[in-house]
Amino acid sequence: MPKRCALGCSNKTSYHQFPHPEKNPDRFKAWVHIAGGKLDSPADYELYRKKVICDIHFTDRDRNRNNRLNFLAVPSLHLPGKSDEVVTSEKILLVPEPVNVESSLAALKPTLTGKSNDDDTSEKVLLIPEPVNKENSLATLKSTHHMYCL
Repeated sequence: MPKRCALGCSNKTSYHQFPHPEKNPDRFKAWVHIAGGKLDSPADYELYRKKVICDIHFTDRDRNRNNRLNFLAVPSLHLPGKSDEVVTSEKILLVPEPVNVESSLAALKPTLTGKSNDDDTSEKVLLIPEPVNKENSLATLKSTHHMYCL
């Protein structure tokens, strides 16, 4: 039996199964909502477990380096009744970008913090991050004690 996209298109491209409703219920419900469905009975859950959505409905950010969908992928392109604008989801916005440790530490600037004592006098503490050398590795940076977090 040929597969057909749950959104009604007839593209001959790769397809993605709906997320498992027990392992990832929020993402499963989001996919069902985007497909225009409702989950009124247990039979509806089984019905959507057998449906697929074609690859054109996902952005490049939804894929990992192996071209598979990442854990938070939600269809957002070429949706029925929507313009071709990307529909963003809060879950998509919560995906962290890779952090370059060296540039993050170099961007830290000396800051003044106020500490108050019990006798109501104020003491200023200057926090200066240690310079990051290129030969320092991430393991070296994690093993040293600093006044800031990585």
